[in-house]
Amino acid sequence: MIFIEKYKNLINKTAKAFGIPRRDLFIKTTIDLKQFDDVILSSRDFIKDRIELTAKNIWENRKNLIEKYTAEKIRELERKKCRFGTVNWRKAKEILERFHYIGSYRKNSIHLGFYYEVSKGVENLMGIITFSRYDFTIEPYNIFINFKRHEILNLSRLYTFDWAPFNTTSYFLSQGIKYIKKYFPNIRCLTTCVNPNIGHSGTSYKASNWIEVAQFLGSPYLFLNGKPVTIRKLAEKYNTLDLNILKSKSGNRIIISKSKLLPQKIFIYILNKKKRNLFYLNLLDKIYFFDGYHFVPEYGLNNYIKENAITYNQARKRVARVGSKVIAGYLEKNNGKLYSSVIVRVGSFYKNIRKEKKWREEFIDNSNEPPTITDLPTFYKTLILICHDAKRCSKINIKKIIKKDKINTIIVISYWRNNFDDLLNSINRLERHLRPEKIICFDFFHGFHLLKF
Repeated sequence: MIFIEKYKNLINKTAKAFGIPRRDLFIKTTIDLKQFDDVILSSRDFIKDRIELTAKNIWENRKNLIEKYTAEKIRELERKKCRFGTVNWRKAKEILERFHYIGSYRKNSIHLGFYYEVSKGVENLMGIITFSRYDFTIEPYNIFINFKRHEILNLSRLYTFDWAPFNTTSYFLSQGIKYIKKYFPNIRCLTTCVNPNIGHSGTSYKASNWIEVAQFLGSPYLFLNGKPVTIRKLAEKYNTLDLNILKSKSGNRIIISKSKLLPQKIFIYILNKKKRNLFYLNLLDKIYFFDGYHFVPEYGLNNYIKENAITYNQARKRVARVGSKVIAGYLEKNNGKLYSSVIVRVGSFYKNIRKEKKWREEFIDNSNEPPTITDLPTFYKTLILICHDAKRCSKINIKKIIKKDKINTIIVISYWRNNFDDLLNSINRLERHLRPEKIICFDFFHGFHLLKF
């Protein structure tokens, strides 16, 4: 994102020349450039050509629809002129495939439109919002401990035309929530995904009282015949999610982006006010997320590729640029050997917790050697469990290890592909034996999970 920001003026100028929204060209260009390596992207002339080509493609894709969905720019939203209702699937498909940056229509979904009276008796569609079933592979515990899958809808698409005023999105979201509450009373929770890799920060959701509950690493950007395509679209066409098989079946016409991706964020909105307030009461004062880091060395930060292994000092330099309280996984090289490692920084102090390839556990509390978390407020006596294998963790005699020490807070750091039920059973066992005031689980495979307060 920092890279593409340098070309913001050029993007604005090109968007104006083609008569397309600057926002759309910025996002589409950001995605388009992910199929090229750093050597190619070092050429300003190449970037300029791609911006113009992207603008041309957007124009060609929309030219027959621009007049249909264009209106005079509105400076301030007049709510008495707004109407909220359903959109038929043909119109939804037309807008989502031609205007939304993903360019993909979601079948079997609820499509709602935001209509605005632009003149007496004449209204235009200002935007569209789509709710679909929750189909992410991760299941954050703090969602699924409270709700069943059939009680959840995912806000999968949201698009407003550029003639809409700046405050449209928040109002649009609130109307969408009211509609779901009224016509779908069996739905108790809404989710959505925010992708910072294209410049989305989730500001509108936060302003509308949505809660960030998890982060996950999405699939890499994919391109078919030079055009972006979703993994869902490829799976529908080729009946597989295996990227190697997809490349083979497509005759190697698929390009897989190699650029480093930031974790995507999951937000939720709880429809029942009482349930929502209870959820808020159980939240931490602050949960530390570390944007820009992939926490799991085995399949996240470098996919365990030997050539990507780094030294402890290199890891320290990376961590130093992130923040004062960091837990990060990486593949370490040391004297010709490779280790799965975790580096912890508290204040100005660093600690390397090395994990050999075999599975094992390590207990650390704040009365023993660092790392400590004494400067994290209200945690008191804390036990940190760094866990590779939840089943083995469940067999450990916890009382024997900690003896008579009173534990106020347990933090479980799990970064292996655990069976989720095994992990929960282990944590429940910890609760029964130690009776802590708080249990927090940072589960880097399924997402970040707040388990008990």
